[in-house]
Amino acid sequence: MAFSALIALLICGGSAAAAPMQGPANAMDGDTIVLEGTQKFVRLFGIDAPELNQPCQDADNRPYMCGIDAAHFLQSLLAQAKYVRCQPHQDDSYGRIVAACSVNGIEIGAEMVRHGWALDYTKYSGGRFKALEASARQRKVGIWAGSFVEPYLWRRQNAGNPGQGSYRRCLVKGNISAAGKIYHIPGSKAYPKVRITPSKGERWFCSEREAQNAGWRPVRGESMDSVTEARHFSGQKSATPRPPE
Repeated sequence: MAFSALIALLICGGSAAAAPMQGPANAMDGDTIVLEGTQKFVRLFGIDAPELNQPCQDADNRPYMCGIDAAHFLQSLLAQAKYVRCQPHQDDSYGRIVAACSVNGIEIGAEMVRHGWALDYTKYSGGRFKALEASARQRKVGIWAGSFVEPYLWRRQNAGNPGQGSYRRCLVKGNISAAGKIYHIPGSKAYPKVRITPSKGERWFCSEREAQNAGWRPVRGESMDSVTEARHFSGQKSATPRPPE
């Protein structure tokens, strides 16, 4: 049997490989994306990133929203190409498609771990990204620059808190106030304080385009594409995401 065919069988648990998916995509959080024009949520295979509401400490022991920074870095990777290509593995318990995704032939999950914005999820990856994680830790990049609770432990500790599970929602907050329908993007000054109340007609969006099409307008001067505007909620600028090496 050809080596490539053997790998396909191993990845898909012995069954025929599922058809690849591709298209423009947006980040939901640091390890989940949504393909534009669909409701297909894709969990990146083999990695685990901080949750959107998860705080970490930077090198100076100052708190910052590391989950938002991780999502911003993922968004910067998705923006490197017009299309994201994903090879599905299986569905997870939340109904998301678990897949290995790439941009310009570079695996996104590997880049998230390489730059310190996600960990190797050994339980599912079989240690596929362990060497990259060790390198990121040694170089003190991303969340390794400071201290943090491993994402799976943070989820367990906050399981009883409403709104902590980011897999159910996208990144853009559609808020309604006296100023009208305004959406807020991760990294903006008001973002951490904005609470979404569905009973008031407020909602989450998976992209700025989706929010605008629904009648929401942006806060002046803000754009998801301006990833360098991501800020710690302490007021300090986040490190500028670097393109894939």
